[in-house]
Amino acid sequence: HSGVLVYRRPGTSTEYPFPRGYGLGQCRSHDLDRAPDCDGAEPPAWCSSLWCYVDANACTGASLMSTRYFPGLESLHYSYSTCIATPNSVQAWTEMGQEASRQLIALGEGYMRASRRQVEHTFADYQASASCTDGIDRSMCPCQECAPDTTWRTSVDFLQTGFLAGAAGVPADADRAKCLSRGIATTFLSVAGKEAIPNSRIGFQYFADQATGSLTQWPKTDWCPALAAGSYDPRKLSWYIAGATGPKDVLIMVDTSGSMTSHDRHLLAKEATKAILDTLTWKDFATIIHYNNLIADEYVGILQPVTDANKANMKDWIDNPSRRWAAGGTSFTVPIARAFEIIESSVSVAQSSMCQKVIMFLTDGDAPFDQSDFEDLRRNASEHAAFVFTYALGPQADTVKMKRMACENRGVFYKLDEYSDLSQVMSRYYEYFAYGQDWCLASFSPSYSFGRFQVLSACMSMYDRTKPTKSELLGVACMELDVLADIGQLRGEPGWDKFSCVASDMTKMCRHADLSECARQKI
Repeated sequence: HSGVLVYRRPGTSTEYPFPRGYGLGQCRSHDLDRAPDCDGAEPPAWCSSLWCYVDANACTGASLMSTRYFPGLESLHYSYSTCIATPNSVQAWTEMGQEASRQLIALGEGYMRASRRQVEHTFADYQASASCTDGIDRSMCPCQECAPDTTWRTSVDFLQTGFLAGAAGVPADADRAKCLSRGIATTFLSVAGKEAIPNSRIGFQYFADQATGSLTQWPKTDWCPALAAGSYDPRKLSWYIAGATGPKDVLIMVDTSGSMTSHDRHLLAKEATKAILDTLTWKDFATIIHYNNLIADEYVGILQPVTDANKANMKDWIDNPSRRWAAGGTSFTVPIARAFEIIESSVSVAQSSMCQKVIMFLTDGDAPFDQSDFEDLRRNASEHAAFVFTYALGPQADTVKMKRMACENRGVFYKLDEYSDLSQVMSRYYEYFAYGQDWCLASFSPSYSFGRFQVLSACMSMYDRTKPTKSELLGVACMELDVLADIGQLRGEPGWDKFSCVASDMTKMCRHADLSECARQKI
């Protein structure tokens, strides 16, 4: 406008003036101290890096990226490697004789904070304007611009971010999800342009939106999961839940009385138990208790860390054909007492996250539970920082007792029929612990993103900070650390143990959760 280059953040009419020669003519730190992304405290590493716009047809031997600020100009590309022989931070440290692993956390956290800032500011802008025009087709289903790549073993477009619309939410949520996607694309492209070496190293960046389940990722790939059928929802995956919540102890308590054979409730319970396990990661602890009029069976009488191996063993235990899922009567007092015995035993031998305890109590029946039993439950739950979630399945389940158990112990009560999606309802317990938080640190977790080999990712949750009350979860962003470095090589550095220790301590820090009655009603 009027001879001035203007950038407008997605979802807002606010304009940021850029110099007319921005990115042109020479290699410079064109973004240094420049709003809206590089003018704050502790700006991301790419803000101070040298770069320039390049002619993609004439530029060979250098990595390129599509413009991050002016997506309507699809032919506009920029490059860091044209200006710097080694733009990648980790390579630069290595060439200077520094141990990159010791600096990796600060680098990764800086980029994750930049992603958070983009999402949260874009959301605030959208709330004020309720409008977001993008006009760019970034759909990955299908990806018209993607080309086969032997290293990535799929069709990829490294110049762009890709988008998959989620199946949840209302039209306004879907429009907002596109806006958030366009906002975080700015950071993803900046990080990829400076740090990624896609011709030799596989590493994704991705963001999932809480309201819709939509996914944004770099690089853009040709990928069509069954979103409409609900078979793919990133909000159900362990990387998302690990980023949205802190460590926790989970006791899955399943009624296996004879009535559970009715309408195949026992089969629903089996699948729901496995769905809950899929939400847990190495920082969590869990066990499974089957009860009828007594303790019918239990996986182990002490909480177990949910490593990949232990999770597989738990699922094998669930699927063991010799295990009975429906026999006998029903007791509530016996399994509740057993739950707190396990909690006490686990804490005494440090087999616990030492954070929140979650008792997930599923029944299809009724059993005696008098005033003194409720008082004992409240006392034990308070003493052990336990939250009680209750699930009344079918018309014979005692909804009065189940609701009181949950509501008196900071939990949530669910009434379900045999046609409800029990797995989906029970596996979404994590929303309670994500709601109302305002967590500033990244968490580091191994995961199998997009069905590939195990990778190490840094994840961070993003929040709606526009309300005067507690923040609400907007979504979770993750960056696989292979975007920054060859993690296999870094493991051989003397500083790797220090990195692992610090990353583990950050990830295992407890997060406060204590929701009001109003907030629990929303869940």
